[in-house]
Amino acid sequence: MDLIFDIGRSDKPKGHAVVYFGSATAGQRLLASYCVVLPIALDLTKFVPPAFMTNMPQMGLQNITVIPLPPLPVEAESYEQLRTLATRRDDDLVQAGTFASSDPTSLLGSLNEACQQYANLYAAAARQPEAVPEPELLGKDILYSVMSEKEKLGELTRLVGMLRYALDGRDARQADEDLKEMEVLVRYLPAKYRGADVLNAARTPGERGNQLTELHIRRCYKLADEDYSGLDQIENEITELRKAE
Repeated sequence: MDLIFDIGRSDKPKGHAVVYFGSATAGQRLLASYCVVLPIALDLTKFVPPAFMTNMPQMGLQNITVIPLPPLPVEAESYEQLRTLATRRDDDLVQAGTFASSDPTSLLGSLNEACQQYANLYAAAARQPEAVPEPELLGKDILYSVMSEKEKLGELTRLVGMLRYALDGRDARQADEDLKEMEVLVRYLPAKYRGADVLNAARTPGERGNQLTELHIRRCYKLADEDYSGLDQIENEITELRKAE
């Protein structure tokens, strides 16, 4: 099973994610749940009275590191609803493939597999040493904190252009520098601009990445100008391009 991060990064999971099965295509049925990676492993056998232990299988009750809630995925209202929920709560939004059957046993197994894989990604990221902020990036923090929204969007557009140029030229070092600076900048943008989505689009290689990036930047400027005409069309085009992933 391959997890696709619609919001967030697979190399840096947040530890809490809205996980869904199905296609993001408008009108498609989606099943969703919520995965939480526990900061402390849970041993449920410690909370079961001894009198009941002989009647309960102990397999799977010890060393629990991730919990899906609800334990069976439930039908979601729409993909847009899931995006809104994840953005509002600062969650990852993860697609875990499609579902071939509505059989509860099959869905339970698929959800557990998806959540365990998400927990494995989180554990792998946690083992990586924490990066020490570079002095230059610390200076950017100060600069971005005093910029207006329009100025931040202008700077984001400039950095996106530099990153795309570096990716096209296979300049990994420059691309990494541009991406780090963008990660600092998007922290100072309001949630409505979906900075994580802009980052994901900007680092997507090829022509599809160029198109996604352009659409996200156009969306940002429309929101900044409070120009909502054509915004739905941009959202639909983004969704269609994402389906090709």
